[in-house]
Amino acid sequence: MANRTSSLSKILVTPFVITLFYILLASNLLAKTPEEDLEKNRTYRTYCEEYKSYLLYDRYDVECFHNYHHYNSSAYRRLYNVTRARQKREIKIGSLNLLHPGTARSAFKDYKLLAKMINQFDVLAAQELLAVVARDLQHNNNVVRFLNDGPRLVSELEEQLRINSQLPNIRERLQKLRTDLQLAKNLYRAPGYLDLLHELQKLDGSWALILAPRGEASESTNVQELTGFFYRASIVQPNKNPHCQEFPEPEFQGQTFGCFPNFYGEFMGRNTAAAFSRRPFMASFKSANLDFTLLTSHVIFTPPRGEEKIREVMQAAFGADTHEGLGTGVNQSNFARWAEVKLTLEFMQNFEKSYRNSKILFMGDLNLEFSNAYWNTLLESTFPGGVVAIDSPTTVSQIRYRVSGIATNGLASNYDHFIFKPSKLPSCVDQGGKPRAEVYNFFNESIGQDIRRQLYVRELRKDLENVEDDADYNVPFTIDYNLIRGAERIITPYLARYQRELEALKTIKNNEVVAEDYRIAQRVETLKQRVFLDQLSNRTYYRIYQELLTDHVPIFLTCGNSN
Repeated sequence: MANRTSSLSKILVTPFVITLFYILLASNLLAKTPEEDLEKNRTYRTYCEEYKSYLLYDRYDVECFHNYHHYNSSAYRRLYNVTRARQKREIKIGSLNLLHPGTARSAFKDYKLLAKMINQFDVLAAQELLAVVARDLQHNNNVVRFLNDGPRLVSELEEQLRINSQLPNIRERLQKLRTDLQLAKNLYRAPGYLDLLHELQKLDGSWALILAPRGEASESTNVQELTGFFYRASIVQPNKNPHCQEFPEPEFQGQTFGCFPNFYGEFMGRNTAAAFSRRPFMASFKSANLDFTLLTSHVIFTPPRGEEKIREVMQAAFGADTHEGLGTGVNQSNFARWAEVKLTLEFMQNFEKSYRNSKILFMGDLNLEFSNAYWNTLLESTFPGGVVAIDSPTTVSQIRYRVSGIATNGLASNYDHFIFKPSKLPSCVDQGGKPRAEVYNFFNESIGQDIRRQLYVRELRKDLENVEDDADYNVPFTIDYNLIRGAERIITPYLARYQRELEALKTIKNNEVVAEDYRIAQRVETLKQRVFLDQLSNRTYYRIYQELLTDHVPIFLTCGNSN
């Protein structure tokens, strides 16, 4: 389990920052104008500054710009080595939906295992990243407020002591306040994407992260997701992006490595930004002789509601009011997905025409199957010469068997893809012109083996002879497997370690450091159920992988970098 506390080395006097952030977040997040976009990016930029000052001040450099946030931002200047990159001869560019790291939905994610898997790649496009939310957000608010109020609180007690040193417990209260203020410096909690970055850095200190400047969603009440690029700075360095350099706002500072594409009229010929639930984020990189630009997004799954909104999306993408007549493969449930992909491909085509020698790849969780017949129509009309790579299942399925009785082997839908032009990136295709794209099936890799060896507690159910042991763990009788003999030697220490971590958590209440005792027993019980007991049913046979890792397997593209 990842330690969710970090040291504090500098205090900002902005206790309202995170509260302001979420007040603004409550508004409609689909930016209709560049001005609205600018304002919301400013809010997230302030949030990045909070992380920098309360969490990371003495750990590594952080750059919080309007167009992107950059963690471990100086690593490439210190560690990138073109000779080493060229000797490597090729790099692996990955993509992975990380399933909301740092939230209650992913409370049992094993960042060490996840980092071990990601360390197989050199760049990873990550989807479904989140800022700090819910109770962790409120906790951070309380920490910031307490630390900023601390000098005043100390002065007030010191004044009371000066006036009347005989006041009951005044010295003890003053000493506890000073002690709590020191303790509070280590209580600020990190978002999941930084927990993951820190585990990656234990494997290779050059890992860095370029993060989208803000979260987005189709509705203000939905989870606001970010995307970003983890990259190994010793082999890959960020590169100036010509498109990002063109934005006029003075707050676009730094080296313009990344930004949201300009989906407004200046670049697209019409305002298309409002057609997206979550816009793609882009960043440019270089490794030896290979320079490239990456786009990533988590394409909308559920279509928008209301005739006006549907018409807005369809007009922006296709110049039509409905999906009817667009072609085979487009229907009422997926038209918004095709709209987002179509506009992204249109942007890529404009990008290639606008900037010389540009090499651009689109990757992510596109929520569209490779087998859909509309791909050919769309590519021919919008991104001629482009190909879609990855035709294998990439979504982790909990169930062991489909309704037909065929084994899932833990995988279901084929939603994750790369899209690019082989003519622009010949080092990313084989001699036959086929993309060198693969699925990293962690079930068959050392990651899966580690989980099975260390945490599997099931065996085939032959009879009910172990029902007494099962009852001790509150396992329902409608199970498909027995607990193995000695399962308690695996389960009990794992739960005990998690409980100790929960009991060690501290928070701030009434200007005092106290134990964070929120539903500890219930959270431990939930861990037992999701990670261990759900192994005993065919309906949740593979759930342990979703809980410890994520609900997608990575995809990756191998590209030569030395030619």
